Amino acid sequence: MRLLAVVFAVGGVAFGFIGWGAAISAAVPAPSGRVLVYATPPGVGYGVCRPECRPDRAWVWRESVEGRKRARLTHGLAPVVSPDGRWVAFVRARRDGTETEIDLIRSRAGAVRRLVRLTANEPVYKLIWAPDSRRLVAAFVGRVVSLSPNGEATILDGANLDQISFSPDGSQLAYVKTVETPLGYLSNVYITSVSGGEPRRITSEGDAEAPVWGTDGIAFLRNDGNIWIVQPDGTGLRQLTLGSLWIRPVAWSQDGTRLLGENPPHHNGRLWAVDGRTGAARTITGWVGGLDALGLSRDGRTILATTGHGGFQGCVGRIETIPYAGGQPHVLLPRTCDASWNG
Repeated sequence: MRLLAVVFAVGGVAFGFIGWGAAISAAVPAPSGRVLVYATPPGVGYGVCRPECRPDRAWVWRESVEGRKRARLTHGLAPVVSPDGRWVAFVRARRDGTETEIDLIRSRAGAVRRLVRLTANEPVYKLIWAPDSRRLVAAFVGRVVSLSPNGEATILDGANLDQISFSPDGSQLAYVKTVETPLGYLSNVYITSVSGGEPRRITSEGDAEAPVWGTDGIAFLRNDGNIWIVQPDGTGLRQLTLGSLWIRPVAWSQDGTRLLGENPPHHNGRLWAVDGRTGAARTITGWVGGLDALGLSRDGRTILATTGHGGFQGCVGRIETIPYAGGQPHVLLPRTCDASWNG
């Protein structure tokens, strides 16, 4: 087994990277059905976190979306499952809650493999898998690191991040970068390759947020309250929705016909279905306390969502699936606020 090690620094913060060569890329049968992963610490229940509730003792769990074959994998927080269902990336934490490393484990369990050692107190903002499951992006405040399970670590551009979205083929990232200018702070959509290189700005209006990359272009929200679409080369800018509904794009269906959007919760949230061709929008839900979309199935039929807030300590929310067509939610997990699936 070939061991690869890389040490690099971002903004004065040092990281250590360890990879396992070709061993990790060997074919591993993916679990059947859709996989759901989440974390639970001991001592959490009904909003009360007893003294033994500690981040370093949180557990990463895996089960099917249908609620069968539950399995405890390892200690960790904030797990995300790869789209092919083979791998789970997660964060380890100390007793005081400061994060120490980003790790990887097979979704069917096995040895834990460290990807990044965090040698300074810098929280991980988000972990995101590429659609082809070959690369993982770790977003920190003001920086993004592209990680390959085969031993590559690439520092990408990124500052004041809003939302990061992979291209459908997994080779590029779209994100919002905010830059101070004589006219004030301007936020535009940028694109960069996951292998590095100079980022390209593809919008110039300075009011972009929440880019989501689909088969027909990159949808994003502008400060006129509408969703717009732009092509990856910066051409073809067009308005998708009407009415200043302030719908934030969340995810496209794989065929690009359905766009999931939301009014993000400050106290209450609401989900929207947007036609990817015409821009016609309809509400999927009413206003629900703490409702926040976590993902959309590839066929565009099912939404993974959370209600409630509180994080991993004392969370009184729940994880549920909601039909994109509308209807009653199905509760998957009580007293849990975050989860990931390969829907």
